Amino acid sequence: MLKRLFISDYALIEKLDIDFSEGFNVITGETGAGKSIIMGALSLVMGGRGDASAVRKGAKKCVVEAEFSIGEEDDDLREMTSDFDVEDMVILRREMTAQGKSRAFVNDTPVSLQVMKSVSSEIIDIHSQHQNLLIERKDFQLNVIDIVAGNEKELAEYQKIYKQYIETGKRLDLLKAEIEASEREREYDEFQFKQLEEAKLVEGEQESLEEEQSRLEHAEEIKGELCAASNLMCEEASGILTQLKECVQRLRKAGKYVDSFNGLADDINERYMDIREMASDVERQMNDIVTDDVRKSQVDERLSELYTLEQKHKVKDCGELIALQHELEQKIKSINIRDEELQWLSVEYGKCKKVLEEKANILSGRRKQVIGEIGEKMVGRLVYLGIPNAKVEIIISEGDYGVYGADEVEIRFAANKNATPQNIGKIASGGEMARVMLTLKALMAEKRGLQTIIFDEIDTGVSGEMAGRMGEVMQQVALSSQVIAITHLPQIAAQGDTHYKVYKEDQAESTVTNIRRLATAEREYEIAEMLSGKNPSETAILAAKELLNGKRG
Repeated sequence: MLKRLFISDYALIEKLDIDFSEGFNVITGETGAGKSIIMGALSLVMGGRGDASAVRKGAKKCVVEAEFSIGEEDDDLREMTSDFDVEDMVILRREMTAQGKSRAFVNDTPVSLQVMKSVSSEIIDIHSQHQNLLIERKDFQLNVIDIVAGNEKELAEYQKIYKQYIETGKRLDLLKAEIEASEREREYDEFQFKQLEEAKLVEGEQESLEEEQSRLEHAEEIKGELCAASNLMCEEASGILTQLKECVQRLRKAGKYVDSFNGLADDINERYMDIREMASDVERQMNDIVTDDVRKSQVDERLSELYTLEQKHKVKDCGELIALQHELEQKIKSINIRDEELQWLSVEYGKCKKVLEEKANILSGRRKQVIGEIGEKMVGRLVYLGIPNAKVEIIISEGDYGVYGADEVEIRFAANKNATPQNIGKIASGGEMARVMLTLKALMAEKRGLQTIIFDEIDTGVSGEMAGRMGEVMQQVALSSQVIAITHLPQIAAQGDTHYKVYKEDQAESTVTNIRRLATAEREYEIAEMLSGKNPSETAILAAKELLNGKRG
């Protein structure tokens, strides 16, 4: 339950430090005194939105801190807060700077707003008069039914598979779109790949063919040049070999007299042998040069094929054609792999849908089991709250799969005799809506075991005896949960176990909002003012005492 609320430099609040009690707490105060400011501050530690305007003028930052005690039976809350050094107390703190920067803490551990929301939602629920419109929302109606049915585990299991179902469906749709787009290219890619594959491309082939083509085209000219070169080396009278041979012979003769010339003769003789080998090679190549029109035609045809492919694919050589062939091959393989992935994803999607159907059917079955109980309890309380002819029907029908299952729910209501129940959001008056919401919130609080529930002027549109009865319902809820009710009705204020008053104080340079716990005499005076206005008469004070003394337990 909420043990303590500390607020500093928030809106009109300079500093506020208030302890709350178990049971039924009521908060009253004049219009504009700042009751909504306190609720706004409390919403910050529940992860609500805040900005720099929340900081009191002239202050650097505002701080809101709420301390909650935890019971031994609160296993879910203890598990959720196991990382925050929690024993018997959860402290939620929110800080907001004048520059609009926000920080959130759970037991002094920095957390995200989402974590703060998750933790606070397990501890406290705030219901304001504006939230009466919630009853028209299908998710709220399903939430009521799930809380009564105790569907927390079943809903969590359903939502886990629903998330998987949605994610798998998105992947499947994306893959289908990719495949559809690539299908338009696949046929052309396969045609191009087949054309390149049939060309039987070989690395370095083009360079070799271009050299062969040049040799075949200039065979006669090449042969003539080689013949001339051969003659220069081998001609018997004046060829290089003849002259070198003669040179060696002359050096040998000189070597008879000077030995060093023999060494020189040996060196020249080695060159002679090398050149003779070269001459043989030139002669060999000269003999290999032939005019072959058939082969030339084959070479020309193959090169033409390669040039055509290169021009078509805008590449510069055969090597790039081979690289393109490999690229197309991988592209076609990846499309085929996507086809296999599509088949696998389709199977997985089908499995998810089957499990989803099973989980949704379990949820639906459990919901249908409790709608009769919910209707009966609502009618019982509504009759007590002054709607004697109340009728409630809860209709569950099959719909599309969503985050809360496949159920469509509609709570139908009628307040008058012989009236046919209709959609509650369309026919209930403001006062009726307030009483319907109170019955639902009371039912949810009983079933959920919530630590603290706050009713922020939920009594709008209600007065007299029915206001007193609304107070009694809140007091019944307070038997299992701490209840804090902000009210403008004396009949409800008198039902509280503990009474707090919100008020404004004028200081030297500003006006501030404050709150204090009222003693018995102060309660009598406050309720008398609520009954008759400022400076209440003795009659109003006696009436206030009567309300307090007649408080129903």
